[in-house]
Amino acid sequence: MASVRQAATVRVIYALCSVTDFIKVRRFNRDECTIEVEPPDAVAAGKQFSDYHIGDAQMQFFQDQLAKCCPEPDVSSAVRQWSMMRSATEIQKVISMVETLILGQPTTWHGRCIADQAFRDRDS
Repeated sequence: MASVRQAATVRVIYALCSVTDFIKVRRFNRDECTIEVEPPDAVAAGKQFSDYHIGDAQMQFFQDQLAKCCPEPDVSSAVRQWSMMRSATEIQKVISMVETLILGQPTTWHGRCIADQAFRDRDS
């Protein structure tokens, strides 16, 4: 079972990779909810979306992808209702925001790392 922080991190990274080619997933273990990316410090403190050539216009797509990565309906819905983020937003802040949403829905949190829908969309 994933920790809430692990799940939030994986979901944000997965959505981020759908928006930019400057971050690549090297290894992903869905059962353990672990992920390794290149560059290794891709979501380190202080990193912003704009550091990966993501502009404000792409942030809505990122948000939609992030919502698809959340298997909890309430969390997915809440992500879709966020006001539009700016590309100058720190990635760690978004991870913390997702973590807070998951923790706020204890009845729907069952330790799932990422939604199946995220994989169907990526593979199509």
